[in-house]
Amino acid sequence: MNPGVIEEVGSTTRTFITSMKDHPAVLVLALCNLALIIFMYFALNAAAEFRTELIKQSFEYQKNAAELLARCVLQPGPRSDYKLQSEESTIVPSPPPRPEDAPRE
Repeated sequence: MNPGVIEEVGSTTRTFITSMKDHPAVLVLALCNLALIIFMYFALNAAAEFRTELIKQSFEYQKNAAELLARCVLQPGPRSDYKLQSEESTIVPSPPPRPEDAPRE
């Protein structure tokens, strides 16, 4: 009679445990690799969620900026309504020249 699946799994497990008792460094390395894979999964999952949220916020910001700019349309009118800043400002006179013997600060 051929051994069943359960017997084969049991035999393989016993062989694996026996070999790990003989070589504990291999067991530690295998556990470290498994822990690293689990850590990488959770770290990359968190990074993907962060990127998704960042993209959503970026689109929301662009939408708000576009709405603000859409409300800032100038109404057509005569060109005389708009003045340049230089037309409204006054000229500031230069300070008087200092005498040569005056102390410098």
